[in-house]
Amino acid sequence: MRTNRIFLILAISTFCTLGRAIPPHLDLTTEYGVDIHRSLLYPGDLARIRSTGFKWVRVDLNWRNAERTRNVFDFTFFDVLANGLKAQGLRAVVVLAYGNPLYADFDDSSQFLSRIDSKDFRDAYVAFSAAAVAHFSGRGFIWEQWNEPNNKHFWPPAPNSESYVDLMKRACMAIHEKSPNEIIIGPAVSYVDLPFIEACLRGGMLNYWSGISVHPYRQTEPEGAAKDYAELRALIARYALPGQTVPIICGEWGYSTAWKGYDDFKQADYITRMFQVSRKERIPLTIWYDWRNDGDDPAKQEHNFGLVRQAPGGLFEPRPAYFAALKEMETPSLPQ
Repeated sequence: MRTNRIFLILAISTFCTLGRAIPPHLDLTTEYGVDIHRSLLYPGDLARIRSTGFKWVRVDLNWRNAERTRNVFDFTFFDVLANGLKAQGLRAVVVLAYGNPLYADFDDSSQFLSRIDSKDFRDAYVAFSAAAVAHFSGRGFIWEQWNEPNNKHFWPPAPNSESYVDLMKRACMAIHEKSPNEIIIGPAVSYVDLPFIEACLRGGMLNYWSGISVHPYRQTEPEGAAKDYAELRALIARYALPGQTVPIICGEWGYSTAWKGYDDFKQADYITRMFQVSRKERIPLTIWYDWRNDGDDPAKQEHNFGLVRQAPGGLFEPRPAYFAALKEMETPSLPQ
């Protein structure tokens, strides 16, 4: 009996060292959302998003705005948005991301960091993540770790899955120490990057993540995503813990009318078909990129993903894709 007790103590100790057995369960049906940028939100936008039928937004909680003095966190800027979401009955996927000039170098032309491997930076990012989640604990947010770390623009000078896993695992442990019931997902990869995702799963991230998020962009028909989803499901099944259900989250996907061969009506057709793929493939959460055009240049990719035009003064000028989404979200979901 003494031997059995010793074995049990060792087993518990090993579990605590390795991490959580199964993270909190992410329980969703077939739901839809839009990416938003705080700087492009205008009065009335959250109410319009909700009245369209969307239940979710995806938005950055930018570290550099939350910590302007070392070790001093101020989330007032995000409290305003969080309260607005609550008032409209909207939930959020909140991206804990990007750098902070207090801890890393920045390019002159971008907000994104040019080096991320210093101990100073990594310790500070872990502290920021834990503080942010603790501040908003209980709001029903889904916390997403970084954005497109397989893209050198977001993880310079080049993507490094080992570096990403090490940092995000530390951040997960710090988050769950203070806020054990909060939902964390990742890796928010650009496209459905199976090698990068597998590196995360092999590194043990399913001990912490409640879902796998991907951005299945393509300039081809939306139906091609079905094959990607099937391959990703098979990969997840190889690494899932006993009894663990790991949903796939489509965290960002859209079609820009600046692309060759695209126009407003093709974009509208493709958002309809994209949502149909999500229902057929039982993707519990699909987020369109994005709500409002980033600008008004018809030739720029980033200015032409929106459901709503970048109108002067934030006027509401919906595009054909807006009406297609409105209609499609009225279609009943398939049984789960």
